[in-house]
Amino acid sequence: MSTPTEILYWEILPSIRSAIVFEMKEKHGLKQKDIAELLDVTPAAISQYLKQKRGKFKFSEVFKEEISKAVEKIIFKQSTAFEQTNKLITFFQQSKDICVICSQKNNLNNCSSCYE
Repeated sequence: MSTPTEILYWEILPSIRSAIVFEMKEKHGLKQKDIAELLDVTPAAISQYLKQKRGKFKFSEVFKEEISKAVEKIIFKQSTAFEQTNKLITFFQQSKDICVICSQKNNLNNCSSCYE
C-alpha cells in the first residue's frame, strides 16, 4: 500500500521538478547548466528530467499555471526553488488530487481519510 506521503515523494515531487525544468527550458530558453544552478541540482539531473526519465505525472491546467508562477519567481530570484517547490506540493495536497492518485494506487473507493 502506498501512503500519500510516498506518492508525493516518489511521483509528484519529481513531476513538479520536471515541469519546472521544462518550463524553464521551453518557455524561457534557459540552458541546462543555468537551470541546474537555479534549482541547485546537477546538470545530469536536468538531463534526466528533459529526457522524461523522472517525473511523468500530468498536471491539470490550473496546477500548470501555478508552476508557471513559481518558475517566474525562481528565475527572477524572488524566491528559491526549494520554497516554490514546497508551495507547489502544498497546493497539490490542498487540491485533493492526491486522494484520486492514492485511491487508484491502493484500489480504494473515494478515499479522503487524509482530510477527515
